[in-house]
Amino acid sequence: MLVVLVSGPRGPERARVAGEVVRALSSRGYRVGAAARAPSESAVRERPETEAGLLENSGASLVALVGRRRSRVTVVTSLRSLEDLLRLLGAGQRVPPDAVVLSGFDRLAGNREDVLKVVVAHGPREAQAILRGLADPVAAAVCVTRAEGPLMSRSGEEVPVFSLEEADRAGGLVVETAKRLKLIH
Repeated sequence: MLVVLVSGPRGPERARVAGEVVRALSSRGYRVGAAARAPSESAVRERPETEAGLLENSGASLVALVGRRRSRVTVVTSLRSLEDLLRLLGAGQRVPPDAVVLSGFDRLAGNREDVLKVVVAHGPREAQAILRGLADPVAAAVCVTRAEGPLMSRSGEEVPVFSLEEADRAGGLVVETAKRLKLIH
C-alpha cells in the first residue's frame, strides 16, 4: 500500500495539497483512504446532545454514524504507530485502499523510508526546514510563495518545487514518483 505524508503547518494550504494528492490518485483508479490529524480531542467528538454523542459519552469505544451512502466511525484509541493508523483506515472495507494520504502525521511517518512525502510551506526557508526533518523519499514541495530552483532533501536529493496554484501538478508528480519507486502499480 502506498502511504503519502503531506507535511507542513496546519491550515488550508496543507488541506488543499492533501486533497490534490487524493484527487490525483483516485482519478487514476486507485482506492484512496485519507486521515487528517485533529487539532484537539474535541474536534473528533460528536456534540453531546446528538444520538451519536450520547452513545460516545456513555462509554462506547466505537460509534458508527451510518447513512445510506456514507458512514463515519469514531473509535476511542490512541495511535502508537503508522501500522495502527493504516489498520484503522482499512477497517470495515471489503478491499483495503491502494493508497493512504496522511495530513499532519509527521511523528508517525516522517522518518519512514517506505512513506512518500510532500512538503507544504509558506516559503522556501520554511520548506527547507521541514525537509531537514523528513526521511527520503520526498516527491515535491509546495510553497505559497514560489521558490526559485529546487530544494534539497535531507540526503541531498533535489525536490521539485511548485506554487500553491500548481498543487494539482504536485499531486500528479506524487503518482509518477510512486510508480517510479515501485511504491504503487
